[in-house]
Amino acid sequence: MKSLLPIVLLFFFLVGSNSQLKAQDTDEFDISLNTEETDYNWSTPAGKYLEPSSFFSLHGYVNGVYAGPSDEWTMPDPTQLAAPGQLLVPNTNKSSFQYDFAIIIGSELTERTRVAVEAHYVSDPSGRGAAGPGGITIAVTEATGSYDLIPKALTISAGIFWSPFGIVNKDWLGAQNNFSLLPRASGAYPVHFNERGLRLNGYFDLSENSAINYVVSVGNGLSNYNISGQSSYDNNDNKTITGRVGVFPGLGKDLEIGISYMTGTLRDAANLSIVDLADPLRYESTTNAFGVDASYTLDNLSFHGYLISSTEALTGDGTNTPDDIKRMGYTGEVLYLFETDLEYLKGIRPKFRYDFIEVDQLALNGTTLDSNTFDATTLSFGADILISDNFRFGFDYNMTSEGGQNEIENDRFVGKLIAQF
Repeated sequence: MKSLLPIVLLFFFLVGSNSQLKAQDTDEFDISLNTEETDYNWSTPAGKYLEPSSFFSLHGYVNGVYAGPSDEWTMPDPTQLAAPGQLLVPNTNKSSFQYDFAIIIGSELTERTRVAVEAHYVSDPSGRGAAGPGGITIAVTEATGSYDLIPKALTISAGIFWSPFGIVNKDWLGAQNNFSLLPRASGAYPVHFNERGLRLNGYFDLSENSAINYVVSVGNGLSNYNISGQSSYDNNDNKTITGRVGVFPGLGKDLEIGISYMTGTLRDAANLSIVDLADPLRYESTTNAFGVDASYTLDNLSFHGYLISSTEALTGDGTNTPDDIKRMGYTGEVLYLFETDLEYLKGIRPKFRYDFIEVDQLALNGTTLDSNTFDATTLSFGADILISDNFRFGFDYNMTSEGGQNEIENDRFVGKLIAQF
């Protein structure tokens, strides 16, 4: 399967790069999805899906990254993002190149039905990868079919999709992340969380310049705060519920304020085969997270940020009673675009980000399980050089200061090129 996906996506990419992608007249095709063939030619089992019955869109981006040396980048750090970690920056102390690219395919099947597929090709942090040479890993982050129960007001989707909690997952996309690092603040929520289940979303207007949107999902959830907690099925028979409400209070789309909440069971039984008493995976656990986020644009000035607070509530194993694990993070970034009249330079955009994370870690002190608190603050600053709306160069320098532990020499310069279509 993994070898087929690159071939299929490459085909779409090559077709899209040489012509305008559009469906042919559906009258030319048998779109009834029955077993009757229109001729005697051999067909693959999925052959009936090869002739498009609707218009579709093809978009994506390429993100080329260079990271300078950082002496202790790979040092253990409780405040660093859990696996897969800083996936868009090379996982090495040495200067190194990195990349990721994404393909997003959408199709409107009817006035009320549509399908969306989003796939990312990235380098595995281990350098070995899971899908081919050069450490390549393929991540399918969206594959949904959607139906408008009530146009605009209520849409139901099913499949795999980004967890609809705040705006925390947007920075995972290299072309949308204004910097190169994922904010450590995002680690207060299970970042890279791709839910499998049902999603409902919609919006309604309050006035000409104000509105409310909403989204809620019910899915399998996860069993741990890093990517190892994601599975293709439900391990605990207790679904995770996630939701967000966004308010546009009167400035049109220039100002949005969101509130999010997530709750679910991580592990429904103690795992006494784990000998380490300070390992959270040993214990039964539930989790909940609360977040607020805001995005604001005023002419050439833009801001967005969020705050997340979460609790991983651990239940004793009959002998040991551990403390709960709490996480709290907040981040905010400001950008300003200086426009030019040059033909090959749209503008220069300085940028600044403040990022803070505070996280507990279990420790065995004699016979008592305590949670020790660690924190980190990252200041990031740099600029983007905008060649066009779809092509830009960017660079940023990231300075991190750790608290509750020895200072780590992990400051880093990162430059990148982004081309999107």
